[in-house]
Amino acid sequence: MGRLVLGYRDRCKQIGLTLIELLVVIAMISIMAAFAVPNLSAWNCRQNTEKDFINLASAVTYLHGLAVDRNQTMQLRAQGSGRTRQYIFNESPANSVTKKTACNSNGWTILQNEKIELKDTLVSESSQVTCFHGDGSVNTGYSTVRWQVGKVCDGKRYDYQLVVHGSTGFVEKKKFNISKKVWVDF
Repeated sequence: MGRLVLGYRDRCKQIGLTLIELLVVIAMISIMAAFAVPNLSAWNCRQNTEKDFINLASAVTYLHGLAVDRNQTMQLRAQGSGRTRQYIFNESPANSVTKKTACNSNGWTILQNEKIELKDTLVSESSQVTCFHGDGSVNTGYSTVRWQVGKVCDGKRYDYQLVVHGSTGFVEKKKFNISKKVWVDF
């Protein structure tokens, strides 16, 4: 029988990638990344909006609880204007007697390192100053306080609403359902 002669190409096994294969893989990764980057920026925008809302809701809940624990009026005051708002936490002065005078009085003590900042997300707020009282009520005890946080991300509007009922201090957290066009519990 004859002997089969193998060529050089058949004897050597290829190890690794050729330059063309490597360039094709890099091109495919680049194309996939080009589609992913806009989605990541929209996701990041939505996450920042939700984070600002959660920070505001946490601040309101914290001050409400602190007022009840200390049996003292606590104040949430907006500082700044335009696109960036900073909320400062204040403790009522010792000489304030009633809820109404406590909220409008001077001499508030700023609670150090207790503040939040909202950047480009605050849509509306009901008041510059909101007071939480030791009996659990908010402001003068009869009004409802609302904040709305939202932003347009990737062409869609994302809105969150915080509602604090005046007489009870009950806090409602809502998110706007874009498809149904209604506020739903968050």
